[in-house]
Amino acid sequence: LQLGNARFTSVQAFSAGAPRAETARGQTVMRPTAEAIAPITLPYPTRDVLFDIAVPAKGERTIFIRLMGKSLHLVSANLWQAEAHTEFARRHALGQAWFFGVAAAMVLLGLAYFAVLKRNLLYLAFAGYTLSVALAFAVFNGQARDFVSGRFAFNEASSVAGNSLSLGLLLLFIALLLRLAQYAPLLDKVIKALAMGSLIVAVSTAIIPAQVGKAAV
Repeated sequence: LQLGNARFTSVQAFSAGAPRAETARGQTVMRPTAEAIAPITLPYPTRDVLFDIAVPAKGERTIFIRLMGKSLHLVSANLWQAEAHTEFARRHALGQAWFFGVAAAMVLLGLAYFAVLKRNLLYLAFAGYTLSVALAFAVFNGQARDFVSGRFAFNEASSVAGNSLSLGLLLLFIALLLRLAQYAPLLDKVIKALAMGSLIVAVSTAIIPAQVGKAAV
């Protein structure tokens, strides 16, 4: 059983057991029971939570899932055969390699242009925007969990910080690209003020996520 949403703070699975008779106030009632299922630990980091569940042919099995999170999320749950999931994980790793490879190439291209073309801030802003978008996307989709310790919790505040940073650098990039300081000074000041506000939100959320991140969400 694969649960693909990476923004839950806690995920637990329980297998329904045989009802147990209990006597209360002279009456016997049948209470449902459940046994905890330990998650699978793979030899490589993954954002998914996996549980090993055996279901006999033409049989049924009841599984209870307990999720803990700070906001409403869609739950992506899939049942895999072991071999099929191995193939899925391989294709998923190839897709991640392509995504981060393209992002790294764009960042290096921007830095190379910045180093060669008279230190033009336009290319530095482009490199920063590309890097921030890639990181924000990785945090939002849970891909960042594949590269850091599972004990580090990514939450909504982390996504807010990444998105605010991306927006601020995008606005700065647009202002530099269109040369607004030269052709539209008033609009240039407005856009740069918005960019500065986005950057302040990003930094504040990273420093004090409990207050700023919650308000921004």
